[in-house]
Amino acid sequence: MRFERWLYTVPLRLRSLFRRNRVEDELDEELRYHLERQIEENIAIGMTKDEARYAALRTFVGLEQRKEECRDMRRVRFIEDIWQDLHYGVRILRKNPGFTAVATLTLALGIGANTAIFSVVDAVLFRPLPFEASDRLLMVAMANPQLGESRLPFSVADFLDWQEQNQVFDDLAAFTDNWLSLTGNAEPERVRGAYVTAGFFTTLRAQALMGRTFAAGDDAPGRDSLVVLSHQLWQRRFNSDPQVVGQAVTLSGRSRTIIGVMQDSFQFPPDDKTSLPGKVDLWVPHTLNPPARRGPYYLWGIARLRPGTTPENAQAELESIGLRIRDANPLTNAATTFVAVSLKDAMVGDVRRVLLVLLGAVAFVLLIASTNVANLSLARAAARQREIAIRTALGARRARITRQLLTESLLLAGLGAALGFALAFWLTHLLTTLGPGSLPRLAEVKIDYRVFGYTGAVTVLSGMLFGMAPAWHGSRTNLNESLKEGSRNTAESRGWQRTRSLLVIGELALSLVLLVGAGLMLNSLLRLQRVSPGFEPLNILTMEINLPSVRYKEEHQINGFYHELLERAGSLPGVQSAGIGMSLPPNLLSISDSFTIEGAPATPGTTAPAVPLVVVSSGYFSALGVPLIAGRNFDETDSADKPQVAIINETLARRYFPSVNPLGRRIKVGGPERPTNPWMEIVGIVGDVAYGGLEAAPEATFYQNYLQLPWSSNYLVVRSPSDPRPLTAAIRNTIWTLDKDLPVAGVKTMEQLLAESIAQPRFRTFIFVVFGALALALSLTGVYGVMSYLVTQRTREIGIRMALGAERRDVLKLVIRQGVSLAFLGILIGLPMAFGMTRLMIGLLFAVTATDPVTYSIIALILIVVAVLACWIPAHRAVRVNPVEALRYE
Repeated sequence: MRFERWLYTVPLRLRSLFRRNRVEDELDEELRYHLERQIEENIAIGMTKDEARYAALRTFVGLEQRKEECRDMRRVRFIEDIWQDLHYGVRILRKNPGFTAVATLTLALGIGANTAIFSVVDAVLFRPLPFEASDRLLMVAMANPQLGESRLPFSVADFLDWQEQNQVFDDLAAFTDNWLSLTGNAEPERVRGAYVTAGFFTTLRAQALMGRTFAAGDDAPGRDSLVVLSHQLWQRRFNSDPQVVGQAVTLSGRSRTIIGVMQDSFQFPPDDKTSLPGKVDLWVPHTLNPPARRGPYYLWGIARLRPGTTPENAQAELESIGLRIRDANPLTNAATTFVAVSLKDAMVGDVRRVLLVLLGAVAFVLLIASTNVANLSLARAAARQREIAIRTALGARRARITRQLLTESLLLAGLGAALGFALAFWLTHLLTTLGPGSLPRLAEVKIDYRVFGYTGAVTVLSGMLFGMAPAWHGSRTNLNESLKEGSRNTAESRGWQRTRSLLVIGELALSLVLLVGAGLMLNSLLRLQRVSPGFEPLNILTMEINLPSVRYKEEHQINGFYHELLERAGSLPGVQSAGIGMSLPPNLLSISDSFTIEGAPATPGTTAPAVPLVVVSSGYFSALGVPLIAGRNFDETDSADKPQVAIINETLARRYFPSVNPLGRRIKVGGPERPTNPWMEIVGIVGDVAYGGLEAAPEATFYQNYLQLPWSSNYLVVRSPSDPRPLTAAIRNTIWTLDKDLPVAGVKTMEQLLAESIAQPRFRTFIFVVFGALALALSLTGVYGVMSYLVTQRTREIGIRMALGAERRDVLKLVIRQGVSLAFLGILIGLPMAFGMTRLMIGLLFAVTATDPVTYSIIALILIVVAVLACWIPAHRAVRVNPVEALRYE
C-alpha cells in the first residue's frame, strides 16, 4: 500500500512543482465542482436555493484548510522552502557585496587549486592506463638485493630463458631504445626509436591508425627492415601523408619500410624506464640472436597475465625461473632474480608520493580558506542577531534558521566553485606547461566529469565546513537579549569571540604545517643546488652525436671520425678544449658494467661489482673541468695497438684500493665469466662526477680511452672562455663537413642540463612554496579580521582605559598581546601536527630531516611576525580613539 501511494503521489508532486498555476486552478475547479454538486443534491431533496447553498457551505466547513491539505499532498513543500531559502540567500549576498567578493575569491583560490592538483593526480594515479585490460599488464625487470637495486634491465639471454619457461603470461615482449638518425626528404633529424620484439604491440593490444603493427616473425633476421611511426612524427616529418604506409625511410643509414602509423594516444615505453628522455618517435623490430654470454643488460620486459592468473602467481613463477637461471649461471646471476610490478605502478614510480603529498597540501589550503570564510561569516552572523531573533519570535524554528544559514553558505561555496573552476583551467594548463618532462602521463591531464564531480564534492564540503559555525551560533539566539534596544552585548558575547579565536588558532596551526612542508622542500632544494657535480659547469656546450652502424661498421671508421672532429672543433676560435664521452653528467649515464681487480678473487656466491663505465677522449676531463687527482690523463699514444689503460675516480680508488696505491694496478671489464677480456693498467685518478644525478651518492666509476674501445654514440663537450652558445652553428657545420647526413641533437649548455636534472624537485618545491605563501596570506587576513573586529567591539572599553590615564603603548601591548597569544596557541597545536605530517615527505627531501629544528624555528618565527603585523593596524587604530567619542560608542 505504501509503495502504491508513493507511485501515486510522486507524479502529482512533481507536476505541482513544475506547473504550479495550472495545478492550483485544477484544484479550485475540483472543489467548486464538489460544492455545486452538493447544492444540487440539497435542492433535489426540497430545499430552496439559498437553503441548499447554506447547507452545502456548512458541509464544507474548513474548505480553505482542506485546500491547504490538498496543496500539501500535491506540492513538494520542502523543495519550495529550499527555493525560498535560495532566493533569500541571493538577496542577502547581493546586499553585502564586499563580504561576498572577499569570501568568493578566498574560496575560489582553495577550490581552484584543489581542482587543478586533483586533475593531475587523477590522470597519473587514478585513471586506468590507455590499454585494453591494463590491470593485467606487468613490467618485468631484474633485481639485485645485494646491491639494493629493485629494478634493473636484463640481458637477451635472460629474456630468452624467461620466454621459453613462461607458463602464466598470454603474451610477453622486451624493449629498449636508442637514438636514430632519420635522413632523406629533409634536414637530418635525430629521433628516439624503441627497439621491440615482435610481440610488443600484441601484448599491449595496441592497434595502428594506419597500416599494421609488428606480427610474429617480424623480428627475425632478414625480415626486420620495418618501422612503425608515431602519430606525432607522421604529422611533423611526413605532413600527415595518407600514403605514407609502404614508403621507405633511412634510419641510421639503413633503409626500412613504413608498415604503420600509431594512434595519437599511444606512447610507450615511458621516458624514465629506458635510457633516453623524450617521447618515442618510432618503433623498429629488435632481433634477439642467441648470445655468446649473459650480458650486456639493457632490456625491459612487458607481459600480459592470463585470465585467472594473479600477479602473485606471476611473481612466484618469475622467481622460480630466476633461481634456475642462477643455478645455471652462478658467475653472472648469483645475486639476481626477476621481479614484476603492475605496469601502472612501474610508470608512476616515486611520483605517487609526490602527488599525494601535493594533494594533501592543497587540501590544507582549502581548509585554511574555509576557516577564513567561516570567520567572516561569524562576524556577519553576529551583526544579524537581531534579524534572526525577530524571525525566531515570529515562529521560525531552529532547524529552519540553521537551514537558511547553511543554504547561504552553500550558495557562497557555489560562487567560489564557479570562479574556482574557471581558475582551475588556467592552473591546470600552467601545471602541464611547467611540469617536468619526467612526470608520467602529463599529456593525459584534463578536466572532465571526474574532476567536475570532485569539485562538486569539495564545494559542498567546504560550504558545510565554513557554514556550520555561524549556523550553530545563529540558531542559538537569546531572544530576550537580542530584541533589546541595546543589543551590543549579544554581538560581543564571549561565545562568538571564543569561536572566532578558535578558528584563527586552527587556521594558524594548519598554516604552520603547510609552511613547514614548504620550508623543508625549499631547504632541500637549496642544498641540492649547492651540491658539487664534480666539474666546472660554466661556459660548457654539449651536443649528442650518434654514428649510424651501417656507414660506420669498422672501429677505425668510428675513431677516424671522432679524431677528425676533435681536431677541427678544438681549433675553432673561442674553443678552449673539446672532448667526447659516451656519458654525461649530471644524469646521462649510458651503461654500467662489472669489473675485476687483478689479484682479488671474487667471493663465492657473489657477482663482480657493476659500476658506471665511461668511454672518453683525452680532452673530456679538461673540457668538463674534472680535476686530475693523481697519475696522468689519456693521450694519443694510448692507441688500439698499445696495452690498454684505464682511469678511475676517487670513490673507486677509496672503496676497492683502501690501503694501496691503485696506480699501476690492473683491472678488466667483466667477471670470471669473461676470462679473455684484456687487463687494463690504472694510469690516473680523477675526481668524482655525478653521472647518477645530484641527489645520488658518488659512484665508483672507471674510464676507458675511446681509441681502445670505440663507441659510436657520444656527447661532444666544448669549453669556451665565455658564453658558448654562439659556437653552436660553427660546430654543427664542422660536423656536417665530415658527414652531411649526421643529425646533431641535444644542443644544450651544461647549466641547462643541471637545471633539467633537478626539474622535478624544483617543480614540487615551487608548488609547495606557492601553497605556503597562500596559506600565510590567508592567515594574515584571518588574524587581521579577528583583531580588527575585537578592537571595534572593545572601542568603549579602550576609551574608558585611556580616559583613566592608560598610555598608548599600553593599549598597543593589549591588542598585540592578544594576537600573539593566538599565534602561540596555533604554533603549539601545529607543531605536533607538522611533526606527524612531514614524515610523509622523508623520501622527497635531500640532506634535510623531516624534523629539521632550524626550519621549524624559522617558520614559527614567521608566524609570530605575521601575527604582530596583522595586529598592528587594528592596534594603531585603537590608540587613536578619542575617549569622548568612545564613551558614546554603541
